[in-house]
Amino acid sequence: MNLTAKFYRIFRKNIQAVTLSALRALIIAFCFFSTKPLYAETKVILLGIDSADWKALGHFINKGKASNFKTFIKRGTRAHVNPEDNKDAPVNWTTVATGFKSEKHDIQFLNYYDSAEQRATPYLSTQRKKPAFWNILTENGITTGIVGWPVSWPAEAVNGFFVSAYEYFDDETGDMFPRAFYVNGDQMFYPLTLKSTLENIAHLQEMKYKDNIRMITQASVSKSERSPIKTTLWDFLTDDINQKIGQELYQEIKPRVLAVYLEGLHRIGHNLLSEEEDTRREHMEIYEDVLGNYYSYLDGILGEYIQLADEETTIIVVSDRGLNQRGQHTADGIFIIAGPAIKRDAKSFFTISLDDIAPTILYLMGVSVSADMDGRVFRFAFKREYLAAHPVETVETFKEYVPLASPAKKPVARKDIVERTKILEQVEN
Repeated sequence: MNLTAKFYRIFRKNIQAVTLSALRALIIAFCFFSTKPLYAETKVILLGIDSADWKALGHFINKGKASNFKTFIKRGTRAHVNPEDNKDAPVNWTTVATGFKSEKHDIQFLNYYDSAEQRATPYLSTQRKKPAFWNILTENGITTGIVGWPVSWPAEAVNGFFVSAYEYFDDETGDMFPRAFYVNGDQMFYPLTLKSTLENIAHLQEMKYKDNIRMITQASVSKSERSPIKTTLWDFLTDDINQKIGQELYQEIKPRVLAVYLEGLHRIGHNLLSEEEDTRREHMEIYEDVLGNYYSYLDGILGEYIQLADEETTIIVVSDRGLNQRGQHTADGIFIIAGPAIKRDAKSFFTISLDDIAPTILYLMGVSVSADMDGRVFRFAFKREYLAAHPVETVETFKEYVPLASPAKKPVARKDIVERTKILEQVEN
């Protein structure tokens, strides 16, 4: 009797072990055989927010100004961004786009010296030596939409749409036009059939401008302190147009990957904090109001994009570096990712390099990653079973990247838009 009972216990234990093993195998097999349909439905929305800072974001979350960020963080995984040392925005965002560091993609500084014009001038997309994720996705037949990315003019032909950006400085008037599509020149966007759609979106946002800018400035700035606020006008309008273009074209064209760049936070921080120490102290209260309002504005944008996303969409929010309340850049940039394949791990704080973003996007879309990329797939963010069912595939290198030929003429400011924006600058408190 005892022998029989002992045999039964051993038998039951072995059966349970076999059953669990079989169940695990079935789960992995199911995930494996569903690879193609899963990749076929996967979508990615990438929001690049220049200079968003973890410390500042946490402060404004606690003040109730960033509820969408608070919820979004709980849904996914977060990390500190590890930028290249003391690199400017065009360098950093090209690293994000390519997965290669600056010495390989060759965008090295804020501007380059144009010997023909004998002046510093913004880099062109034709000077980039490595393919961006949108080039690789296009080669793999995946639809892509890009809006306002630094170092993106002339616009590149992609399987989807491309709204480029060029920072133009008018020597005659002294006006500086941020990285926006509304300057006059060839290859500002692709395809050319988007022209009327883009101009309609821009004009509608301009019409709403005076009301919308009050979300940022409100009435807290007296007329004697208008200077720091006036510098936000172009920056806000550029972001407002770009985020709206992203939303409208995402719904109309339905790309599987969308990337939108927003620069206003970076410029506002610098504009309000690059004063002398005494002046800075006087502006601190105003700065916090304006910066908090801008974080709140960006929080609203995040909420709108979350509403656009379906259950197969992964959303990534990333900054290239942080910006503290002394106007100094920090290595405290934000990275947040949430989606069906992503762990919910709001308690942990990982570290990610800028060059990890592109390979992570490629991996999400089922595209092989180049082994010679400096970045790697950010595995910490993914569910264990997903990684087991979808091993990272690599190729030795991408095929040789051949950029577009540089256009003969660079963009110039459109006079009709210059006149319209002079009216917009007349914001009354």
